[in-house]
Amino acid sequence: MKYYGSSDIGRVRTANQDSYLTVSNQDGDVFAVVCDGIGGGNAGDVASSLAVRYLGEQFAQVHSFASSKEIQSWLSSCFAKANDYIYHSAQINSQMAGMGTTCVGCVISLQGNFVANVGDSRAYGYDESGELVQITRDHNVAFDLFKRGEISKQEIATHPKRNIVTKALGMRGTLKPDLFELAPQVSQLLLCTDGLHGYVPEQFIGEVLGNTKYSLRKKVSALIDLANKAGGFDNTTVVLLALDRREL
Repeated sequence: MKYYGSSDIGRVRTANQDSYLTVSNQDGDVFAVVCDGIGGGNAGDVASSLAVRYLGEQFAQVHSFASSKEIQSWLSSCFAKANDYIYHSAQINSQMAGMGTTCVGCVISLQGNFVANVGDSRAYGYDESGELVQITRDHNVAFDLFKRGEISKQEIATHPKRNIVTKALGMRGTLKPDLFELAPQVSQLLLCTDGLHGYVPEQFIGEVLGNTKYSLRKKVSALIDLANKAGGFDNTTVVLLALDRREL
C-alpha cells in the first residue's frame, strides 16, 4: 500500500509541536501516527516527539500480527505505555511539567485495519462512494458538552472550549484509547491534527481526497496549503494512506 505524510509550522506559530511517523514491518503491516503536543511552553513539542519515537520503537518489535484482536490489544497497550512514559518523563524534569500530546494512530494489516486515538487529532475515512467520514471522536470539553446535550453539534466547531482536551498522552493514571475498526469500503485514511480540521471545512478536505489527478503527495500538500490559506494559525500535520488491499 502507499502512504505519505508531512508537517508544516503554519503562518503564526514560532515552533512546530506536531510529530508524525509512517513505517512498515517485514510482513507489510503499516503503522502511522500523528501527535500534537499540548502544554505550550511546557515541552509540548517534546511530548509529541517522545510519543512518536516510543510508539515507533514498539512497532519495530512487531514482526507480524496473528489476528485482529492482537492488533487491538497492541494499540491499546502501546498507547497506555506511551502515556506512562511521557508522564514519568515530565515528573523528573520540572521544565516539562504538564506536558502532553494528542495522538491518533493506525495499523493497516491483512489481519484488520484499526485506528486508536486520544485527544482531538482525528482520523477520517474516504470511501469508494466519495464520502468523507470522521472516524474518531474528539476528547475535548466542547464534545463532552455536546454529549450531555448542552450544545448542538453545530456549536462544537466554534465553542470557546473546543481546544481544551480531556484526554491525552502524558496524563496521570491509566489511559485507555478509543479503538475503531475501518469499514471495508474505506479507500483512503487521513490522520491529521486540528491545524487542518479546525480551519478547513470537511467539504474541502473531501474534494482534495476525491481528486483522481492528485498523487498522495499532492493531496497532502494541497491540504496543508488550504490550512495555511485559512490563516495558518496552527501547526498542520497530515498523513494519508491509500488502502489498496492488492498492494498489502
